[in-house]
Amino acid sequence: MDSKHLNRIKVALAEKEKTNKCLAEQLSKDQATISKCVTNTTQPNLDMLL
Repeated sequence: MDSKHLNRIKVALAEKEKTNKCLAEQLSKDQATISKCVTNTTQPNLDMLL
């Protein structure tokens, strides 16, 4: 796998056997927002990460 396509959020979710939906609920964010971050369509801003 090319390292520029590696997504740490996706890896962390897989390691913890969690879903995008679970993360979205924990962050009180829309599931589509999380999906975009996981697929590298967009990146989370610093406020979301904190």
